[in-house]
Amino acid sequence: SNFKAPRNGIYKIIFFGNLRHNNDLRLLKELAICEKVKIDFYGLIDRSITEDIFFKNYMSRAANTDLPRIISNYDFIVLPYQESNFSNTISPAKFYESMATGKALISNSKLTHIKNWEIFTSRIDFYQPIDQQLNEIISNDGSKSEARIKEAKMNNWTEKLNKLENIIG
Repeated sequence: SNFKAPRNGIYKIIFFGNLRHNNDLRLLKELAICEKVKIDFYGLIDRSITEDIFFKNYMSRAANTDLPRIISNYDFIVLPYQESNFSNTISPAKFYESMATGKALISNSKLTHIKNWEIFTSRIDFYQPIDQQLNEIISNDGSKSEARIKEAKMNNWTEKLNKLENIIG
C-alpha cells in the first residue's frame, strides 16, 4: 500500500476555499485541537468567523495555480460542508478538484446526492480518538486514491461537455 506514516507523527490537513459560518465548524475545530493534527487554512475567512483557532492556522490566499503544489504537502483535504438544504443540492466543484489530487478526503457531510460521495470521503467520529481514525483512513486509502483520480477525470467539464455533445449530436 502507499501508506506513509505521518511526518513527525503529525497528520497534515488542508482546508482551501472560503471559510464561512455555514461550514461544519465543529469538524474543523475538533481537527484543530487534536495534538496529532496540523490543519492549515488557505483562502478567505468570512468576518462572521471570530474564533482564534481558525486565524492561528491561517496561511494565506493561494492562487489556483499554486494549490496543487501546496496540497501535495498534506495528507488529507477537509471538505466541511454542513448538513443543510443548500448543501444537499450542491455539486461542489471542490469535491472533484480534491478527488483529482488523490488525497484522502475528510467530511462529516452526507451529500448522498453526489455519486460515490460515501465511498470517497471519510467521516470523523468525535467520540473516538481522532488520530487513530486518521491512521485508519490513510492506512486503507491506497486503492481509493487511484479510484478518486479516475472518478475526478470523468467529472471534469470537458468530459461533461463531451457527454452533452454526444446527447445533442
